[in-house]
Amino acid sequence: MSASDLNPPLPAKRLSRALRSLAVGIPNPWDESTDYFSAFYAELPSAGPVDDATLRTVLKVSSRYSISRSSGDISWMIPESQGDLAVGYRMLAATLAANLVDVERVVARAPGVVRVRVWLVGRFEDRFLVGLRSAATET
Repeated sequence: MSASDLNPPLPAKRLSRALRSLAVGIPNPWDESTDYFSAFYAELPSAGPVDDATLRTVLKVSSRYSISRSSGDISWMIPESQGDLAVGYRMLAATLAANLVDVERVVARAPGVVRVRVWLVGRFEDRFLVGLRSAATET
C-alpha cells in the first residue's frame, strides 16, 4: 500500500474544483478562439523541482511535443475596461498565488498541430500539480 492510498488527494481535488468554479465563464486568455478551463490535478512522482521530464510524465505529453513554460500570472491579462471579466481574472490569479507555489503556464506544441494543450498549474503541498487545463488554437 502506497502513501497515496493512505492519504487520498482530496485537498488537491477540492482545490482544482474550486479553481474551476472561479474560472467558469472566463475564457483561456492565450487562445485565438474561445476555449474555457477544466479542473486538473495530478500527483507528482517526488518532491523537488518540477522539470520538463516530470511535466511530460504528469501531464501525459509525448516526446513528439515540445513543452514551453512561462509565468502563470494572469492578473494583467484583461484591462479594467472589461469589468467583471477583469475582476474574474484577478480573483483567479489571487487564488492561484495564495494556494500554489511556482504557478506557471505550460503549453505542449508539435509541428503542424494547431490545437495545443495549455495548463495553468502550480505545486500544492509539494505532492501535487494542481490547476486548470484548456486548449488553444494557434495559427
